[in-house]
Amino acid sequence: MNEKDLDKMNVGMDEEVYTLSDEEGVEKEYRKILEFTNPTNNNLYYIFTEEANIDTEELQIFPMVCIEEGDQVKFEPVESDEEFDMISEVLDILYSDSEEN
Repeated sequence: MNEKDLDKMNVGMDEEVYTLSDEEGVEKEYRKILEFTNPTNNNLYYIFTEEANIDTEELQIFPMVCIEEGDQVKFEPVESDEEFDMISEVLDILYSDSEEN
């Protein structure tokens, strides 16, 4: 993957805070730090981090697939190794470029 591939992905870096529930129903605030559409599978991916930890040096990320159903939006965790690898490549390209500038 290279920077030209990112042009096809509609990468958005507008940050928004979402309140999401885990499997036990516990709600936490997460900040969306990145979103993009993969043109290969047309999935919309959101990359979240916990809002409570936003000021820490190393952030734990939570990649999710955004599924729009009419007016409803739900998030499913990324589960395949291929998707994790693709997301890692996107993050590497985006954040290695920002570190160089």
